[in-house]
Amino acid sequence: MGDLDLRRLRSFVAVADSLSFVRAATAMHLTQPALSRQIAALERSLGTRLFERSRQGTELTAAGREILDQARELLAAATALERTARTTARRDARFTIGFMPGTDAAAIIAAFQGRHPDLEVDAVFTSLADQVDFVTDGRVDIAFTRLPIGPRELEIVPLFDESLMVAIARSHPLAERHTVSLAELGRPYDLVTASVGPGAPSVDDVLLAAITKGRPALIPAGLAAYYREPGITYLVLADGPCVEVALAYDRRRVLPQLASFVAICREQLGPAIAGLPELLARTTEPARLMPIRHKG
Repeated sequence: MGDLDLRRLRSFVAVADSLSFVRAATAMHLTQPALSRQIAALERSLGTRLFERSRQGTELTAAGREILDQARELLAAATALERTARTTARRDARFTIGFMPGTDAAAIIAAFQGRHPDLEVDAVFTSLADQVDFVTDGRVDIAFTRLPIGPRELEIVPLFDESLMVAIARSHPLAERHTVSLAELGRPYDLVTASVGPGAPSVDDVLLAAITKGRPALIPAGLAAYYREPGITYLVLADGPCVEVALAYDRRRVLPQLASFVAICREQLGPAIAGLPELLARTTEPARLMPIRHKG
């Protein structure tokens, strides 16, 4: 038997809890085939079947039932170990922030450092898929996120709403417009929000589909500023929904600087995000309010 992969164990517990590959895949932000591959790999590693799937549904095998509690204990122990190691290794005078794509790290850090000159402020840049993991395992004290997110052990501090924009190929008939409604956009279109995770199409894949297949995408304004492609233009969405930007931290942690950090985010980042749709829709140049991606 090879070394156990904790990601596969998490997938096993998720399926065991719901007894549904479909619901478990949705909860974990995975595609169903990706989840099935993880379970199959775990079964090969353990040398036994864990689930029986039939027309009547999904059931745990005897082996699956026997190891389920141990799997839960192992995952809890691994998370506690990582959290303890990382949080005790950091000095009290350090504050580590997890920045997701589409947040202006430099401005936030400068303002926060200005209010707390004796505090060592670190920045960790996360992907859309792992921003929550960075909080739960203690790599960061607090992280930006787009809601909704799942873990109950996290405390959520709502910050502001972020408008969705329309990413559309420059060759699309609507590309010369400044503003478009959902009715004018029609179907089909892709939706990129907080649900981008392992196994889901990447933002690059979605934008490529917009260019090559002419299928528009709705994307948060911060991500639109971050993901700039030569063949894409962004339009203001007149009547679309918003996504909620929030901060997440482990509710068992005490963060003395929390109120100060939240205030800075609302004062500085909120207005910058609010102004992005008009800025992006009126210029073909990279936005200066958000960091631009550098491709290696």
